[in-house]
Amino acid sequence: MDEPAQHITVSTAPSSAAILTITVSGDLERDTVTTFRHYLACVLDGHPTGDLDLNLSGVEFCDLTGLRTLHALDGHHQIRITAASPAVDVLLQLCDIPTLLGYTPPPSPHQR
Repeated sequence: MDEPAQHITVSTAPSSAAILTITVSGDLERDTVTTFRHYLACVLDGHPTGDLDLNLSGVEFCDLTGLRTLHALDGHHQIRITAASPAVDVLLQLCDIPTLLGYTPPPSPHQR
């Protein structure tokens, strides 16, 4: 049986001298979290300050494994979610953890 194709893209760009922005797109789920964790470990090894911004606006799907991976980052490094896709935003709010890694959900349409 063929392995399912992993659908995740992770890239890094400096946002300032001390902070790196990691942009994730695709699926953050059971079949891709190992790739995501490995990438983060390599980035953290090469970035001693550990200050990272996560842009998750391109994440199309996130399951419980992806959520647990994000939750495991909380408190270990200076990492914060600066943007989230609607899929990630809904998941964080359904699980009642919208402030995970400093993420501030956008105002709901009726609050605008």
